[in-house]
Formats: sequence, structure tokens, C-alpha cells
Amino acid sequence: MWNAKRGALITACAGTLFVAAFGCGPSLPDKIGFAGQNAALQSGTQVNFQDAFVAEGIFKVKLWVQNLSQAFMIVDRDGFALRLPDGRVLRRAVGTFTQHTPYNIPPGGGHEVFVDFRDPGKDMRIINAASLIVGGISFSTDPRPRVVGEIPLVPTGAR
Repeated sequence: MWNAKRGALITACAGTLFVAAFGCGPSLPDKIGFAGQNAALQSGTQVNFQDAFVAEGIFKVKLWVQNLSQAFMIVDRDGFALRLPDGRVLRRAVGTFTQHTPYNIPPGGGHEVFVDFRDPGKDMRIINAASLIVGGISFSTDPRPRVVGEIPLVPTGAR
């Protein structure tokens, strides 16, 4: 009787240790950094990459956008998007109380632009590459918003 209980206890402990060691797989860090590049895009749009990272439910990108044209540039962050490796394109995340005022940038001027992306129900930390679609750019001489280019983003590791 004692040996049967002891055997069951040892089996249960061994199973628990096995699950703890292998069953859960590797854990992901809370945040994973991404690297991007500076780029001279179409229509006189210069984008300087500042920072990007993913957490479980969000992909955040910070840029400096400079106007190299001779007209006033309007930057509507709702025109930015994120292309994922599987081909899906995520629109900019919009919060309940988010103000959507476009930035007006004079010729030669610049402005910080922060954009967030969400993929409901998905862990964003498993993304192994992405492309930032720089869109929502228009000018005082041509007010139609356009996409001016894409910037590749690659993971750099835990933060």
C-alpha cells in the first residue's frame, strides 16, 4: 500500500516537473525592440526612425517626419499602417479619447509622429518582421492623402 502511494506521488511529481520544463515552451520577454532606418521617401518626405517595440497587445513606432518640399505638409497618422509577414495590413490603433488632429509641417520643418498598432486576440511579440507604411501625407498644393513609402522593421531582442 505504502509503495503504491509513494509510486503515484513520484509519478505525479515527475509529470509536473516535465510539464514545467518543457510543456510551456520558452517564455517571451515583456517587450521586444525593433530597429528601423531613416529614409528619404516620395514627395519630399524624410522619415527618421527613433524607436519601435512590441508588447503583448501593441506595436509602437516613434518617428521624426521632416518636410523637404516647398509646400506645407499635412501628416494624418490615421493613414499609417503596419504590414505583417503574413501579408495582413493593420491600420493605426484608435483609442476612445484619441484626438485625430493632423500635423501641419511647414517647408523645412519636422514633427514627432507616434503610431500604435493592435491585432486583437494576437500576441504581437511573436512578430518577426514588419513594414511601416507611411501614408496619410498630403500637401497644401495637393490635398489628396497618399502613401509615400514603407520602412522595414526588424526585431532586435528583449528590452
